[in-house]
Amino acid sequence: MQELLILFLYHALDATTKAHFEKLQALHSEYQIVPIAYRFQGDELLPGTVDVGLEPDHGWPIERVWREVDKVYLRWYLGSQRPKAKRYVFFEYDILANCAAASFFGPTWNSPVAVARIKTPDSNPGWPWWGDVSELGAASEYRCGVLPLAATLWSDEALAAIAHSRLLQSCFCELRMGTLAKMYGFEPQVIPGAERTISWKSDRIQVTDELTWFHPVKG
Repeated sequence: MQELLILFLYHALDATTKAHFEKLQALHSEYQIVPIAYRFQGDELLPGTVDVGLEPDHGWPIERVWREVDKVYLRWYLGSQRPKAKRYVFFEYDILANCAAASFFGPTWNSPVAVARIKTPDSNPGWPWWGDVSELGAASEYRCGVLPLAATLWSDEALAAIAHSRLLQSCFCELRMGTLAKMYGFEPQVIPGAERTISWKSDRIQVTDELTWFHPVKG
């Protein structure tokens, strides 16, 4: 079993995607990086790309990719003859990596789940995706948001439990993944310093010379 496997999700092969992929490769020559896509529409693919939209859904049907992007990774994980690793990183094309994964995740490297931000009903009662709580059923006591899904780390044990559960199909991805992780006993951990440079909004990124990862960087 490998130490790390990075899943590089992309939607088009533009200059930014190519540059970020090549930099990621240069920083991780000892690890496998798998380009993945969902119903790719372009003419050119990164070598070795797995388009999970062309495979069976493995129990994770997708209606709106932006809302269910976690299912793209889960489908890949459940595919036949996939390589296995002790830990996986959900990487997206608009992450700029200026250091290796082990450095970025630091003390959370051996955590079952590591993310930039964790939301709970107590700490963030206004988070809009709590509106999906009716979809959680018995899992509602574990409700938790992990965000963004870009630049998150998952142990093989945590990812296996979530992928094989096929539960909470209608929830927003960040609520589904966080809640299932907690329900199965995999407590998410915050990556030190990641909240400054990893966000779903580019205007929240803090510019720094530190060796870290930045998201989103689209140009």
